Amino acid sequence: MAGASRAGCLLFILVALVAAYVGIVVIEGEFDFRSLESEVRRQTANAAHASDEEIRASLVERIGRLGIPLPASDIRIDRQPGNRIQISLQYADTLRFLNRWEVVRPRQLLVQQNY
Repeated sequence: MAGASRAGCLLFILVALVAAYVGIVVIEGEFDFRSLESEVRRQTANAAHASDEEIRASLVERIGRLGIPLPASDIRIDRQPGNRIQISLQYADTLRFLNRWEVVRPRQLLVQQNY
């Protein structure tokens, strides 16, 4: 009976470690997405004082720091009548597990705001 409880304890520890590892990988990707979303919202709020090129440059710099694979040409900035701006982008977020398995999550972001 002692061997069975020891095996059960080891199994529980193994499952907990795997769950923690997967959680860390997923949370890191989510944190990067939320950081990018925050920067896009900040740029839309300051759109009255910045050109599209300045906004794009700021976003590209942030994207580079986050390590997100997104070229500048994939960032759409549209100014609309009535002092409204829309910034949209999409990319594939690749989650790597043990450098062996990959899960690709499509991510898209659309922010509209008056400025």
